[in-house]
Amino acid sequence: MVARAAVLVLAACSLDACSCTDSQAPPPPPPDPSTVAVLVVPSRVSVSFDPAAATGSRDVSFTLQVMTRDADGNALEPDAGSVTWTVPAGVIVVGDGTIATLKVAETVPMPFTVLAKVNGIATVGSAKIERSTGTGGDVVFGEHASGSLAAVLLTSGATSTSPCEESATAFVWRGDLPNLRTAAASAGCRDDAMLLWSGASAAQLHPAGWTVNTDRLNAMTGTAPFVPAPAAKRLTLTPKFFIGVSDWLCHQAVEIPDCDLAHEQQWARETAVEELQLAQTIFERNRVGVELVYDPTLVVDKTELASVHNCDAAIQWALSPPAQVAHGDVAVLWLDDLDAVGGGPARAVTCGRATSDGALVLGDDRKLILISSPDQWITSVLVHELGHALGLTEPGYGHTDGVGLQISGFGRHNVMAETDNLVFPRMHFTLGQVYRMNADTRSLLQAAGLRPAGGVDCGCNPLATKSCPALGRDIAPLERTVTWTGTCSTP
Repeated sequence: MVARAAVLVLAACSLDACSCTDSQAPPPPPPDPSTVAVLVVPSRVSVSFDPAAATGSRDVSFTLQVMTRDADGNALEPDAGSVTWTVPAGVIVVGDGTIATLKVAETVPMPFTVLAKVNGIATVGSAKIERSTGTGGDVVFGEHASGSLAAVLLTSGATSTSPCEESATAFVWRGDLPNLRTAAASAGCRDDAMLLWSGASAAQLHPAGWTVNTDRLNAMTGTAPFVPAPAAKRLTLTPKFFIGVSDWLCHQAVEIPDCDLAHEQQWARETAVEELQLAQTIFERNRVGVELVYDPTLVVDKTELASVHNCDAAIQWALSPPAQVAHGDVAVLWLDDLDAVGGGPARAVTCGRATSDGALVLGDDRKLILISSPDQWITSVLVHELGHALGLTEPGYGHTDGVGLQISGFGRHNVMAETDNLVFPRMHFTLGQVYRMNADTRSLLQAAGLRPAGGVDCGCNPLATKSCPALGRDIAPLERTVTWTGTCSTP
């Protein structure tokens, strides 16, 4: 494979196709180790044990993530071999990098604290592990696969002391919640719950119907699920890849040895697989609840796409008989290049609904992603565009970092940052973003009916919390406060 790379800027639109140009700014310098914080995520986990196992001989195994974060909120993942853990007797840790698995015996006294030390950084990260009692407030039950991430339940409702309280509870098998109740209409508060599992599972948004009594939210197999809709588990997306590259790169100023059309098509196929694998890893670590599946039979060479350079032409091609993009599809077109936009070369785009003449309409229930020739970009292009396809289009086309944006406070490691670089690779979605990817009516999952009915319009204001959590809501609070100076026609 020929090595190629470049720094990118990406975009997507909700109505009209758009794209962006190369970033002219150099990548930021590496962070000063003296200002770096170490985070163990989640920093608090409520733990119970498999109710089907024999009492007294049970243990529980779950994973924690480690990140380092600078004063500007940018995060990096520690290298393998760089993390040292300190745990009490009876706890086994496997892993010395970004991900570590904790195996906790039932006999270990709780609560206890785990510490994570990263080589070269003075601060130490920590997490508190506590036993779930199932008493004192509301309770959530959820399946747990041994060795997977702890589940997270996002809740919103009133309490005895607050008209509106949002919380994010990380738990294994069972989690203890605040005692929530239905909020007054005047409080501007949601009454809902969204359960996010790791891997290939995520619950749809559920109106919780909180009561003053103990509410027991149960998503266990074979028992009553959330009311009124069941948890939507094991959702998969299998993108279609149309390889439309030619051999034009073989004949540029610098000739590439042994380069021909077959070489370029194979390079694009291999890169597509790598990008999809990276996207799946990022989805899993951020509990997006969608499993991305690679099907080699859906990777097709289409030499006629060599003449396609924008969304207008792509939509015309995709929808003209025989249509290439159907209900629920995500189709990715690998092209030689894209038309210039805003004074510079475009790198990738998630197409909007219609062509410029309105002749053909690409419904919200299917998505079309265009990616330019692989010599012009590095990693995380596909996962960024999938974020757009799953509803991250507001505000500023869903971007969290970039030139001219009216939003700030997100680190450059966020998947929806415009610029990817080798210092802060994009790897993170906030819980607010994941909520929208599953529940917002802008998401393909809602428009195509892939999640149970009941989606909401999250609007474009990233700070508003009436319909959805704030965009920056996360299990580990952002280092900087999210600010936004734009305006919306919707709340």
